[in-house]
Amino acid sequence: MKNECILCSSTGEFIYNLKGYRIIQCKNCKTCFVEKMPSDKELNEFYNGFNVLTGETGAGKSIII
Repeated sequence: MKNECILCSSTGEFIYNLKGYRIIQCKNCKTCFVEKMPSDKELNEFYNGFNVLTGETGAGKSIII
């Protein structure tokens, strides 16, 4: 599957799964991004109640890797 970098449009490659999201890294600029962008609803649920000190979200998920 071809994954185009969101910044430089070069090809990216799968590097790992993070909580059900496939993380892709650009071969050119090394930017990492998710293969399929979450919907607005999924993003709202994930970041609802986000705490910048702990990295915990309202959904009880941590965004710190």
